Amino acid sequence: MPLIYPRQSAFIRVQISSMLRVEFHCHTIYSKDSLLKPEKLVALAQARGIDRLVVTDHNTIEGALRAQSISEEYGIEVVIGEEVSSREGHVIGLYLQDDILPGMSATDTIQAIEEQGGIAVIPHPFSNKGVFGPRGRGLFAAAAAEGAGIRSCGSRRWSTTRRSQAGG
Repeated sequence: MPLIYPRQSAFIRVQISSMLRVEFHCHTIYSKDSLLKPEKLVALAQARGIDRLVVTDHNTIEGALRAQSISEEYGIEVVIGEEVSSREGHVIGLYLQDDILPGMSATDTIQAIEEQGGIAVIPHPFSNKGVFGPRGRGLFAAAAAEGAGIRSCGSRRWSTTRRSQAGG
């Protein structure tokens, strides 16, 4: 089944084989890089068969709160998230209650997310705005080797290496 999610002004289809369709990282007008009002985002998600939205506006949870306030009438669950601008790059917080202060170190940002009972995720880790930067694969592997609670979703080589080091 195709999962459709907004990226700028277009929708991209990704083939998945799951019973639940989720958009894991989307923005509303509460971010400078989106023109979608929370109401429109929720309506578009419903029209495209998305079951759950993770709204992650930059440095605020306001758009996620607004989307969640109307989500029940559309039959969609909204996860309150935020894409926080840490000093080292973006960190997404999921299941938040309050805004996370931007401008802290990535470590302090992750700690602030976890203090709210949230889950920290590193989006686009190797992009220019990513925590590990465009040449950060070695830093990522080193952080994982030190026991950080991170896993690679897109680095097959790293995952294979880690499995072999773990005896798998």
